[in-house]
Amino acid sequence: MKVRYEVDDGVATITLDDPETRNSLSNELLEDLTGALSRARDDGDVRAVVLTSSHDRVFSPAPTSAASATTCRSSTSTSAPSASYSCSG
Repeated sequence: MKVRYEVDDGVATITLDDPETRNSLSNELLEDLTGALSRARDDGDVRAVVLTSSHDRVFSPAPTSAASATTCRSSTSTSAPSASYSCSG
């Protein structure tokens, strides 16, 4: 598993944990992440979800060995401590 899932006091913490690839958006990581998000959605006790990383990168684009190119852009808000990412490829 490249994703850890924990719940404490109604908060689900999803930790991306693949430092070797800097949490590249591989099929395996995306499947694990989707599974963790589904668990949080289906758990009636979860009121919030925190997405974090076990190291200094939350995630990076698809692995360099990927057959197709993936382009990701990030945008941050100056009014709130959040960021959004959109990828295509």
